Amino acid sequence: MCDENLASYLQDHLAGAVGGLEMVQHLIDMARDPVLREFLLSLKAEIEADERTLQEILQQAGVEKSPVRQAAAWLTEKVCRAKFKLAGSQPDGLGMLEAMEGLTLGITGKRALWQALPLTKLRGDFERLQQRAEDQLARLERHRLAVARAALAGI
Repeated sequence: MCDENLASYLQDHLAGAVGGLEMVQHLIDMARDPVLREFLLSLKAEIEADERTLQEILQQAGVEKSPVRQAAAWLTEKVCRAKFKLAGSQPDGLGMLEAMEGLTLGITGKRALWQALPLTKLRGDFERLQQRAEDQLARLERHRLAVARAALAGI
C-alpha cells in the first residue's frame, strides 16, 4: 500500500513538472522585459534539472512514468493558458500575473515534495533541492510583484 502511495505521489509530481515546464515556456514567450525573460530562462533550466532529478528518483523507487498523468498535466496547462489569455496577453497584464501565480503554486508543491521525500526509504540531497525551490520562490516573487504592480496599477 505504501509503495503504491509513493508511486502515485512521485508520478503526480513528475506530471506537475511537465505542466510547470509548459507554464514557464509560456511565460518566456509572453515576457518582453529582458530581465524577466532572462530570469525565466534560468528558472526553466532549474526546473528541467529538478525534473531530471525526479525521474532518477522514480527509477530509484522502481516507479514507471505515468503517460496518462503526464498527458493530463499537459492538457491542464493548455486549459490554464487559455484562461490566462482570457485575462489578457499583455506582457505586464493580468494574464501574466495569473500565470506567474500558477507557477508559484507549482514550485510550492515541488518544495513540499522535497520536504516529504526524506520520510521515505529514498535517498537524495533533498535538503539542497528544498533550498533551491525556496530560492526559486523568492526570486519568482520579486518578479511576480513587479508584474502585479503593472497589472493592477489602475485599481
